[in-house]
Amino acid sequence: MAVKQRNIRKKLIVFVILILTGSIAGSCFLSGILGVIGGQSRFIHIKNRIEGDLHGKGMTLVVNNGIALRSMAEDNAYSAIREAVVATVQSDSDVAYGIYMDDKCHPWVMAFSKNGTISFENRPLLEDSISMWAHALTLPDSRIIPSKDGVSPIIEFASPVFSEESIRRGVIRYGISTARMYGTILTEKRNVVRETSVNIIISIVVSLGVFFLGAQAAKRQAHAITKPIIELTEATKSIVLGDYSAPLKVVSNDEIGILADNFDKMRTTVKEYTSNLESMVSERTKELKAAQKDLVEKAHKAGMADIAAGTLHNVGNILNSVRVSIEVISATTNDLPLQELTRANGLLRENMDKIETFILDDPRGKKLLLYYLQLEEPFKNANATMQQNIQRLIEKVNTISDVIAAQQNYAGVGGLTEKVKLTDVIEDALLMQSGSIGRHKISVVKEYHDAPEILVQKTKLVHILVNLIKNAKDAMIGLDPGNKKLYISVQDEDGSIVIRVKDAGCGIRQENIKKIFSYGFSTKKDGHGFGLHSSVNYMKEMGGEMWAESEGEGKGAQFVLKFSKKLSTA
Repeated sequence: MAVKQRNIRKKLIVFVILILTGSIAGSCFLSGILGVIGGQSRFIHIKNRIEGDLHGKGMTLVVNNGIALRSMAEDNAYSAIREAVVATVQSDSDVAYGIYMDDKCHPWVMAFSKNGTISFENRPLLEDSISMWAHALTLPDSRIIPSKDGVSPIIEFASPVFSEESIRRGVIRYGISTARMYGTILTEKRNVVRETSVNIIISIVVSLGVFFLGAQAAKRQAHAITKPIIELTEATKSIVLGDYSAPLKVVSNDEIGILADNFDKMRTTVKEYTSNLESMVSERTKELKAAQKDLVEKAHKAGMADIAAGTLHNVGNILNSVRVSIEVISATTNDLPLQELTRANGLLRENMDKIETFILDDPRGKKLLLYYLQLEEPFKNANATMQQNIQRLIEKVNTISDVIAAQQNYAGVGGLTEKVKLTDVIEDALLMQSGSIGRHKISVVKEYHDAPEILVQKTKLVHILVNLIKNAKDAMIGLDPGNKKLYISVQDEDGSIVIRVKDAGCGIRQENIKKIFSYGFSTKKDGHGFGLHSSVNYMKEMGGEMWAESEGEGKGAQFVLKFSKKLSTA
């Protein structure tokens, strides 16, 4: 019986320690997740601030230069413009280059931080995509120039220069290097990772301390519960052996104490009854000795039966108390002071730089340590929700990575002509616009037929397709989500390979079918009339054709890109 009681104590200790272990593990996991999420949120905030500072710096630079060069451009003061641009480039280490070109895209000066200044006499026409973008601006704007050969990307900021009479004179352009910005961001990231790691380590140390204290408390409580039971069991052994003289010494203020007290009273009663019975039997005749012996045995068995029944009843009450205690422990794990712990951790993080002074001299530090020492309640949180948002960011980040990879695939190829599969280029264009397509709830219907690879300029083709997808999105803005459908097909038709991009949007008036490809013509209020014009020119450069089809307003529009099959055998 004693072995069984000791086993009960061990099982009780193991059970409580298992609860503590699971709770502390959940607490550490929750603290780690919250620390990582908080660190990531802080890093994103810092990163956005640093990028915003660089962007604000670039915009301020071109706006101020646009105003400063106004009179110089109006007077055709080439030397003064050259000195102003060169001085700006040399005065700021972040400025990679500065370019001023007139309203015809002719450069007046190009100043580079590393390669010096290039002056122009004949002023050749700048026809690269960045220059054309800058030339088309009516307001200050910026654009990222992807990196090459491991060099950090450049952000070009450009602003039109107007005269006092609001006549456009030219464009001032400055390229701002992102090298220092990314270096600062990397440093901040390391700082955030370090601080987050320290917080997690502190949380683990505190949790281990709580676990140790809880385990010790569990052992003491298990010993307090089982010790009276063991003492009661040892006393019953003596009574079973017929020794009624030894008093029952069980010190307990619960059901076990009541049981032991009643048991000891019963022992005294049985002892007195036995003594009296033996005296009476000894005085009787030999014939009664057998009856006396039988009576003693029956009384003894009856006493043992009462003992057994009483023991079972009171042990049941004790086990019920144990069950209630376990339920209280379980309920405590569901009622954690998460907000108080968060505030305590916040206070600890605020004073990490002066932790020793904070703990020794600040009353709040001592109270904080006492608070951590009193943490005996386990953590439990619905982490399923957190797992679900992380999985969604991962998916978004993966989507962002895919988009960046697709864009980098087209960066820097310029006018290179290569043999490609049209469906691959279409998929890349859709991927680049996937965020906008999803945000506007547009359904994409694809119809791809087998078509040979053809020779095209990938960059220009993807530019055309992205422009058509954006136009289709704009044309369907006022429609219900169920009617926003974008149809893209690739077909082999009579010796030609044809791409069709069709929307269910506002359509095109018949008188504008050809005008929309003219430079400067646009049916949009904020359009500049350059996208379709450049697209049709790109098609001509690649030996193809492009036109629009529409049955009128409100009936959608279709743009057709036609390539000769000869391009597949060239």
